[in-house]
Amino acid sequence: MVLLWYLFNPHIIGSCLEKTTSVFTNFLLAAMLLSASQGPSLLSRLSSLFFLALATYQTLYMFLLFPALHLYLLQNAPEKCRSSRKFHIARLVIHLGIFGGILAALVIGSSVIMGSWSFIRGVYGFAVFAPDLTPNIGLFWYFFTEMFEQFRTFFTWIFFLNICIYSVPVSIKLRHDPPFAIFTLLSLITIFKPYPSYGDVGFYLSLFPIWKRLYPHMRQSLVVVVMLLVAAVLFPILWKLWIEVGSANANFFYAITLVFVASQVFFVTDIMLAHEKREWHLMNGMKSDVDANGKAAELLLD
Repeated sequence: MVLLWYLFNPHIIGSCLEKTTSVFTNFLLAAMLLSASQGPSLLSRLSSLFFLALATYQTLYMFLLFPALHLYLLQNAPEKCRSSRKFHIARLVIHLGIFGGILAALVIGSSVIMGSWSFIRGVYGFAVFAPDLTPNIGLFWYFFTEMFEQFRTFFTWIFFLNICIYSVPVSIKLRHDPPFAIFTLLSLITIFKPYPSYGDVGFYLSLFPIWKRLYPHMRQSLVVVVMLLVAAVLFPILWKLWIEVGSANANFFYAITLVFVASQVFFVTDIMLAHEKREWHLMNGMKSDVDANGKAAELLLD
């Protein structure tokens, strides 16, 4: 089901038609998830951390997935080991060392190839400071275009911290379901990073069938779908009217950008609330004796 959602996702199709490099990041993230799901073996742990390091090397903000991935790898450990505090600390140091070591080796190797360290500011500094204000489907470009220059540094760091601040709290809150924590963080990174793409959006939306059990608890599905469709239709129209024809302005394009971002925010909040509802029902039972069709209600565990 995930494969079909990915192959026929309009965002992925559009990304492929434009020949973007987001397909490589998506591949690395998929490989990371596949490796982490293979069990407690050493190879599984090493390969998942390796793919996360490669994804971070290409796209800086992927390092925010480390806490959730660490918890996912701990979940695969034997039950008797997970109750030990020393085990948790030792595994955290080991995982952080492996991830940091691989990433450092990649960066050092790049400096050797380039002959200098100047690429760090051009690659990773670019992702943080967002100097290119070319219109895109993210929030940064319009905000910084309208901002006074003396406030730019302050709000740049505020926006950067806004992306980073979710990583640890979300991982802790969803520590009993680390794959869902990774999914949530992927969606938040896509929403708030400076230069998102259709490929980023399509990838995390394609993972939704994994949690199809949450769909009955979701309440904003129709709103989200309609907003995504409206944004998909109006994006190219307003771009053409503004950039090519000149009969519109930046406000029109940014308005539909806000619709697109709002639809993703609604989706994330809705699916997180659905997750919490389902967990509450599993712990406390269903209150209703009948379903929407008047039949005896049943709680099915997928």
